[in-house]
Amino acid sequence: MLRARLPLIAKTVALVVFLGVATMLGIQLVKRMNAVPPAITIKPNLNDAKLNAVFNNFKYDYHEGRTRYRLTAAKDTVFSDSRHELEQVKLELFDEAGETSGQVTSELCKYDQSKAILRFEKNVVIDTKDGLQVKTESLDYDQTTGNAETQDKVEFTRDKISGSCIGVILESDPKRLEMKESVYIKVEPASENKTSPQNVTKPVEITGNWGEYTADEQVIRLKGKAKIAEPDRLLSADTLIAYLTEDKKIQYVEAHGASHLESKQEDSLKLDANDMEFSFDELGKLSQAQAWGNSRLESKKTDSTLKVASEDMDFSFSPEGKLSQAEARGQSRLENQGKGTPLEVNSENMSFLFNELGFLTIAKAQENVTALTTEGPKRILTADELTVFTKPTTTTSEVERIKAVGNVNLTIAAPEPTETLPNPSTKHLKATQAEVFYYPGGEFLREAQAHGDTVLTITPIKEIPGAEKRIMRAEHNTLTFFESGNAVRELNAQGKVKLEIETIAKAGSIEPARISQSEKAKASFDKTSGEMLQALQEGNFKYTEGSRNALANKANYDATKKLIELRDGKVMVWDEQARTQADEIDMWTEKKESFARGKVRSTYYNPEGTGQATPFRNMKAPVFITSKDLHVFNERGEAIYTGDARAWQDDNFVRAEKLELFRDNRKMIATGNVSSALYQAKKALSESRESKEPKEPKETKETKEPKEGKNNQVVVPIFATSDVMDYSDKDRLAQYKGSVKMKQGNEILEANQVKIFLETEVNEMKRLEAFEKVVLTQPGRRGEGDEAEYNAYDQRTILTGNMAKVVSDLQGTITGRRLTLLGGDDRILVDDQRGTRRVKSTHEVQR
Repeated sequence: MLRARLPLIAKTVALVVFLGVATMLGIQLVKRMNAVPPAITIKPNLNDAKLNAVFNNFKYDYHEGRTRYRLTAAKDTVFSDSRHELEQVKLELFDEAGETSGQVTSELCKYDQSKAILRFEKNVVIDTKDGLQVKTESLDYDQTTGNAETQDKVEFTRDKISGSCIGVILESDPKRLEMKESVYIKVEPASENKTSPQNVTKPVEITGNWGEYTADEQVIRLKGKAKIAEPDRLLSADTLIAYLTEDKKIQYVEAHGASHLESKQEDSLKLDANDMEFSFDELGKLSQAQAWGNSRLESKKTDSTLKVASEDMDFSFSPEGKLSQAEARGQSRLENQGKGTPLEVNSENMSFLFNELGFLTIAKAQENVTALTTEGPKRILTADELTVFTKPTTTTSEVERIKAVGNVNLTIAAPEPTETLPNPSTKHLKATQAEVFYYPGGEFLREAQAHGDTVLTITPIKEIPGAEKRIMRAEHNTLTFFESGNAVRELNAQGKVKLEIETIAKAGSIEPARISQSEKAKASFDKTSGEMLQALQEGNFKYTEGSRNALANKANYDATKKLIELRDGKVMVWDEQARTQADEIDMWTEKKESFARGKVRSTYYNPEGTGQATPFRNMKAPVFITSKDLHVFNERGEAIYTGDARAWQDDNFVRAEKLELFRDNRKMIATGNVSSALYQAKKALSESRESKEPKEPKETKETKEPKEGKNNQVVVPIFATSDVMDYSDKDRLAQYKGSVKMKQGNEILEANQVKIFLETEVNEMKRLEAFEKVVLTQPGRRGEGDEAEYNAYDQRTILTGNMAKVVSDLQGTITGRRLTLLGGDDRILVDDQRGTRRVKSTHEVQR
């Protein structure tokens, strides 16, 4: 990221210092030529003076035990007002060893002794022993103040340093150098060092509209488009201020107004702010940097660009010049653009840590954090605090994990709709804290862990009938992803899991939410579409859909089939009307169907729970049904029990291979080996039968003792078997078909089909009709016919057919087209083509 170094700032600023010190040194040597101090500083006026003397080949040596300096001139003209004009002037300076340390030359030097003003003119050149040369066209020196000034252009060189400016003021007390205009300093690269991999091959340039050096403060100032341009870095501002140590090393640099730092390497960097400050260690290396006011950082690498913006920024550097820490404060914003996942992060504050090579290791965003992708399906993450942990490599930093704390919200936008996926879903994850892990390379998500009251919401983008909104709540949620594409592979939820599914209803209808709870859950997703395929919940599973409820130890939701599979433990489904228990239960939520298998046990709290589809009339007693399997069609109001099905209430029951209940039609159909004990009928007995017939044994599993009624009548239950039974509560009609056999007390009726017409309020038989191969067996007689009809009101049985007959122990055999058997006695009425004949028995058959 930021690896800014300013290794040449110290060199270039030191040049300005050296220039000022060297210039002062030259002026001080000139000052010693005369010690007469005038009161004011003005330029000499030679118009009114008289010539006193002219000296050719002038030479003057100043000694203090040794020669300190030597002044020579081709000509010295002396005027009456103590003024001198020297031509072809040369001032030589000597060191302690007597060697020349420097010199000042010019074509003309004017000296006003009374005013203590010295002026060098024309080709003024200052040379020092260490190679410094300063050139200008004029230089004014005030002996009294020790100040020197020129309005002309000044050029200077020293070894690989050169420069220029227009106008200079050099003050001696306090020592101050001012460069008035067009400051330009250039530092040429040092000799090539083949052992150094970072050779400087281009010059460093320092420019500004104005410059100043104060020796006492050890401060250098550049103003007006101030700029320090290194070969691969640029520092610019309206004002640059450098603070130096006593040994002329930079302590820190201030940049004010439109401050800009730019690295021009392959990994380019730009830092902009209103103001900046750079601090250096004792070796002159950059150690800290600060930026204030509208701070902006931009770091470009080969395949990506990183941008950071905030009010203020702080940077710390290692002794090797690598960035070690960075902080951004106030409305901070980070943008990552490039091949990876384009990312934008906004927060109040951000901080960054770097390794010894200057690569990012940790980035933290605090207060009102929002992170989002800027390309492709958008992902938005908000939190109170966000920390990014990276794995630095030799060329970059790869994201390893991200930790979000406090009010975490992650939104994954739906992909664009396609023909195969016309209604994709948006995912939103809410948690107290979350942690995200990445695959090697830092581009693709590997796992996301959310903790503390987590909520995952999956919402389709279009509100069309049948679309489902799914909400998964849990104490902990873990998302795993496919190896590429950041596509969710699996969700694991732990602790107080709650799945809510809201189906968008058809127009004019309301779909209740489907809510399931468990101890844990696992959901799988499709890689291409991102849609949830299945959700498996385990541990005390509970389900609610309006008034409908379910229990199991484990349940699997198949989102493609809209199917809930209840498994293990006590599997049960119930509502306000009934409950069903089985080994397994499947519920199709979209088709509104259910299927139960294995030891099916249903309890309807009363017959109204079946819609009066069952032939039971005790409105206060429950109805029980058992079978091997059960198929329920909720919208059609149908339930099909198969495999040894049995329904009962109190002592009444129906048993068959299959029982079908039709709630809306109030109908039941029993098929296969049907047997029932449902109805009862009043039966009158003759005195002879009452006294001679032996008593029935006490009721067994399928028999009951008759109950004695009024007028010598008893209420006797009816037991029946058949291939099929069809019951209609609307018609109060029960039809038995195929090998029908009915038993009431000691009477048996057999036929291929039997219809029983019931009373309105009670399950008492009002009328019976039998068809095809009818056989009626009563004590002492047996009747046969094509059809039979029984009327409970007068308790008569009418046998009809081409040749109906009754074989009686008393009357023998009686045949006819219509035979009427009277209840309560042995009489038989015979109707045929010749009229009606009444036959009366005169003896009894022992039974």
